[in-house]
Amino acid sequence: MAKVLYITAHPFNELVSNSMAAGKAFIETYQQQHPDDEVKHIDLFETYIPVIDKDVLTGWGKMSNGETLTDDEQMKVSRLSDI
Repeated sequence: MAKVLYITAHPFNELVSNSMAAGKAFIETYQQQHPDDEVKHIDLFETYIPVIDKDVLTGWGKMSNGETLTDDEQMKVSRLSDI
């Protein structure tokens, strides 16, 4: 089973954007031909992705040392782990 990361970053959907329509058609065809593969779609226009800032770097350091993270560090580190 392969993993495919499909990233989009466009304000319009496939009904308005030709490039989004082409991407959607490709992914749909790919999934039909490779039903066991996992496709993960990340829409950078709609998805909150934290900037790798001091909170993130400090949070990662604290995690590796088994220390407690602040609420902001925890929120950002958790979100980055989710994606």
